[in-house]
Amino acid sequence: MIGRRRQFRGGYRFARFEGQPAARLFTPEGPERVLIPLRQGFRDAVRPVVRTGDKVRAGQTVGIDDTGVSSPVHASVAGVVEEVRGPDGEENVAGHIVIRARPSDSVERLSGCSPNWSDLPAEKIEGLLYASGVAALGDGGIPTRHSSSIIAPEDVEAVIVRDTGSEMYHPSLSVILGESRLGAFAEGLRILQKVLNGAPVHVAVNSREAELIERLSNALQDCDSVRVHPRNPVYPGDFAEVLIPALLGRPFPHGYAPANIGVVVLDCQAVVHAYEAVVEGKPLTERIVALCGPGFRRTSHARVAIGTPLGDLARQAGANAEDLRFIKNSTLTGPKLPDAMCPIDRTFSTIVALPERTETGLLPFIRPGPAEDGYARTFLSCLLPTARKASASLKGEPRPCVSCGYCQDVCPTGIIPHLLYKYAARGYLEENLVDELRIFDCIGCNLCSYVCPSKIGLGRHIKSGREKLLQEGIDNSANILPFFSLKGLENEGEAQ
Repeated sequence: MIGRRRQFRGGYRFARFEGQPAARLFTPEGPERVLIPLRQGFRDAVRPVVRTGDKVRAGQTVGIDDTGVSSPVHASVAGVVEEVRGPDGEENVAGHIVIRARPSDSVERLSGCSPNWSDLPAEKIEGLLYASGVAALGDGGIPTRHSSSIIAPEDVEAVIVRDTGSEMYHPSLSVILGESRLGAFAEGLRILQKVLNGAPVHVAVNSREAELIERLSNALQDCDSVRVHPRNPVYPGDFAEVLIPALLGRPFPHGYAPANIGVVVLDCQAVVHAYEAVVEGKPLTERIVALCGPGFRRTSHARVAIGTPLGDLARQAGANAEDLRFIKNSTLTGPKLPDAMCPIDRTFSTIVALPERTETGLLPFIRPGPAEDGYARTFLSCLLPTARKASASLKGEPRPCVSCGYCQDVCPTGIIPHLLYKYAARGYLEENLVDELRIFDCIGCNLCSYVCPSKIGLGRHIKSGREKLLQEGIDNSANILPFFSLKGLENEGEAQ
């Protein structure tokens, strides 16, 4: 069933950026060593259950912890454990397991899987999702009775699956759902519905994928509780904070997680992984990752073994890891990958390679050239049908705010970024920032920083202001708690 189109305010459409991933899929050569992080996906790190010198099989569980909210991790290759570093209590240090690979084509399968999954009890399906590691995917994990999320399956009120292509660089759905994977995707949705309280499913996809939308609608025509929503690829269209009001017609409690209102948010690939776990017994040992940006000589999609070092993958895609900045998943909000040994984990969907440019050109903030992107329609780049070239430089030093209002135009939540910046940068952190200027409504999309002609890091200043307010004991709970019946707070510890 095709859902109604509701658009959010603001936003920005990225067009014609050089380095979009080609619609082809390849499998890189296997790495000599993989580094398996003990924290992958939603919530806590797990404890290692192997020791140095142990021989492991591909698909074998190498880390698990039943005491907190987490999901197991697996060896992605067969080999010998060379190093085990468990969580050591330091901030953001979750530990890892290094495995020296040896040739093997076999993958250890999960017991109890079945092509006749509809005959399996919900408890068994939940166990397969958890044991495979798939339950760690999404914005807040997939709820099971194994503490893979902060809420239980019976608390789920809706499922949103999103891949609208709104990011500057994004995977191709024709690859993610190509070949036989479209049927697996449709079955995966039915599997999730069985374990998630029969919750209605909303699939948000790029409205330009007309053929895919038709095929998907045909595959789901017997599922009245699944709606396909064609969405214009306007950034930040994949953010839960704008999707939930647009698709469900429900307000979002800014500062909290989708799970707090009973909504599970996943990408399309996670649904395929759910099918593979339940029907084929396949642990989550690999991901399809889009290789994007002008830094890759050969943009494409790669089927990557989890734990593969970034440098190995970049080399095979024709990129020099020393001369480029690599960004995970989102050009505007994703973290910079620190070095060539950074491992690919199960949360990767995109790697963007951008050149570290230092040249600025003549007055770039007034008239970007034909290959630069600009929000103002007076810029030369907006008048020519040439491909844009993204880079990691600001192309000039930050300048004073000119109150142009561009940041306010594009803000998807209707706040005034330049005004919040002026308060936060000067240290004027008072409760009126919460009640009147709604600083906690910021969703961190960084679009305000992108369109700012003065190159001010508006999003960074707003985030810093929020953090300082929280340190002073000022939060958004007074504007949220009286109006929402939130779930999972006892497991979450604190609002996101």
